Amino acid sequence: MDNTGNSEQAVVSCLRMSARLPWRKLSDNHCVVWGAGAEQSLVQIQQLVSQINLPSNSQKLYQALQAVPGHFAIIIEGDGWVLACVDRVRSHVIVYQQEKDQLQLSNDIKAFGVDDVNRDSLLELQMANYVSGSNTIFKSVQQLQPGECLLWD
Repeated sequence: MDNTGNSEQAVVSCLRMSARLPWRKLSDNHCVVWGAGAEQSLVQIQQLVSQINLPSNSQKLYQALQAVPGHFAIIIEGDGWVLACVDRVRSHVIVYQQEKDQLQLSNDIKAFGVDDVNRDSLLELQMANYVSGSNTIFKSVQQLQPGECLLWD
């Protein structure tokens, strides 16, 4: 699990979900869950979220997500924290951009409107037809890797 939180109060400044991609907003008593993927997976994840005290038990949720069948990606927003996770094959993309104490998340890299091209990553994309690791072709935008979670608190 990747924990990029800092000691100051974290701010999720923007959650930009593209309407052209199949994401749904699922509500819970203590947080908002955005999800994409198989219906049965999202129902199971929503049940897990309602049973686990987040964000203090995020490691427990991460372990439970490893057993969820099917394809999914989730973004869970709580009071001053956010948890984003993708399945083990990353069937749905989550990209993020962080600046100081602000985090922006999206399911579409175009939502950030950035143009700071990472020439090394662009060359890698041209040669291998993909960009490795959490890099993207933009310097300021990262992506979750398969099976990875990001906790921002």
